[in-house]
Amino acid sequence: MNRFFAFIADVKSVLSWIVKFAALSPFLGILVNLGPIWPSEAGAATISSVTAAIVFMLSYEFLCSQSTPRQKKISKWVLVLSVLLLIGTSCAYFYLASKYVVEMPDAAHRVVTGSEYNPDVKKLVESDPTMHTPIELLKGANGQPEMIWTRESIAFNNRMLLTWWVMAWASFLLALSAFVTLRTPSRPRARR
Repeated sequence: MNRFFAFIADVKSVLSWIVKFAALSPFLGILVNLGPIWPSEAGAATISSVTAAIVFMLSYEFLCSQSTPRQKKISKWVLVLSVLLLIGTSCAYFYLASKYVVEMPDAAHRVVTGSEYNPDVKKLVESDPTMHTPIELLKGANGQPEMIWTRESIAFNNRMLLTWWVMAWASFLLALSAFVTLRTPSRPRARR
């Protein structure tokens, strides 16, 4: 277990540098407001923490359990593939967020919209789509997306945003773990 805790300490050290860099960034407001809206900030943080624990346990078991040249090669491939996966999942998340998340009334208050209008709203939008944008519709509905879109389409978009967020987060953590594994000198295994 000592090797596992040392691995976690190494990962946390690199992660803390990334967080410190982000804190110095003038874009802190943008960085903090990137996560999924649903289920809640606390729920998303809990899911992100559980994801981190699972990724770190699996990374330790499969990337740090041996320090052979073959294992280093596997870690390099994991690093490359996880970075590619991070790029793909992040693009999917940001695409969905740009399409279905509306800042209402400002950036601090975000609302997930649906993809299917309620029948009465659908007729209104089809009459003049340029006049009835999602923001205008939400203003008319006091920021209540359920009055405009079907509950099922809103719930589906919430789940999709959360799924892509978790996959991007897991990819980032896997890349970070692989990087730490490659940069950490091998430690002797404890005898049982």
